[in-house]
Amino acid sequence: MRNTEVDFIKPTIGRKVYYFPLREASYMKDRPHGNDSDMTQFVNPDKSTSPMDATIVFVWNDTCVNLLVVDHMGNTFKRQKISINCYSNVLPRAEWVDYQKGQAAKAEHEGAAKDARIKELEQTVTIQRHALLGRGYTEDEISKLQASAPSPLDGKR
Repeated sequence: MRNTEVDFIKPTIGRKVYYFPLREASYMKDRPHGNDSDMTQFVNPDKSTSPMDATIVFVWNDTCVNLLVVDHMGNTFKRQKISINCYSNVLPRAEWVDYQKGQAAKAEHEGAAKDARIKELEQTVTIQRHALLGRGYTEDEISKLQASAPSPLDGKR
């Protein structure tokens, strides 16, 4: 499933994702002793293909993460080296929850707006610099004026 709002979200620890397990063994539950080599397979009771809740607990790289998963019965288990940002139907995989997609789209939009404002301000500064040079100001005098003026982005200096 390709996300059309945002092309890429960098995975970080603590972010929520959907976990899509293997269909034939929907999830694996650790036995009470927690021995990874001693695990029992369980099939999802309703054979649902709906995703499970998961949290990123370790990031290998931009396309591979470790997860802490909560199954449809409320049991927790871990999954290692799960694909994310791969936009395919490979299983198992993780996909971003709608909130994370929305936050990324919002940040991308705000970043684009800020970049446009910076470009506009840089053009204004260039025009003002040329006007001051035309009035006989030196580069040193213009630099001193710029250093003492508040930032047009946040009003601070």
